[in-house]
Amino acid sequence: MKLLAVRHGVTSWNAQQRWQGATDIPLADEGFGQALAAAGRLVTMGWRGHRVFCSALSRSLATAATICAELRLDPPKIVPQLGERELGDWEGRSIAEIDLSHPGLVAAWTSGAIAGPPGGETDLTVANRFRQACEVIHTVCAREMSPILVVTHAGVLHAVDKVNGYEYSKYGALSGRWFALKSTSRCVDIALDGSAGRHATCGATSAIGRYATR
Repeated sequence: MKLLAVRHGVTSWNAQQRWQGATDIPLADEGFGQALAAAGRLVTMGWRGHRVFCSALSRSLATAATICAELRLDPPKIVPQLGERELGDWEGRSIAEIDLSHPGLVAAWTSGAIAGPPGGETDLTVANRFRQACEVIHTVCAREMSPILVVTHAGVLHAVDKVNGYEYSKYGALSGRWFALKSTSRCVDIALDGSAGRHATCGATSAIGRYATR
């Protein structure tokens, strides 16, 4: 089973470079436009999937719902485990504000020197939530042959990257990574999708790369 996990469209806080975390900030008008553009790009890619999943946060749900409506798919299914990382003391603050109150910690986090923001979720906790979400999706779509679209959050994708030793990568709106899910006797393995194109794109500017979580 192939799964394409992408970040939601932009919000007003994204434009202000303010970290949202678990705060439910709605999708901006620009974000709706990005979702429509992503739907068009999926058509150009020859997208054959008809299952879409998202987090319970409105920016993720609105992005997914816009894509579904444009492609005439059923409404997206909410998987709470796909929600954005809780940022603790950094939630709602801009990077400049965080640097003033916690000098050097943002750089330490993005470099992997610390596992998470003060009072927030660790990388491992968030990555494990993503694995749980994939297990839910695999159960729901066990007989699915076409690819699955997941609209999640940059913090989730960053956490999975960091836990698996990948360098920090900026995720723009509607950019993300391909995954392959495979059922074993004990669990659902999440692994490299070797057949997915490295340069397949869903957003206007960002590439979707290939990825492994193990």
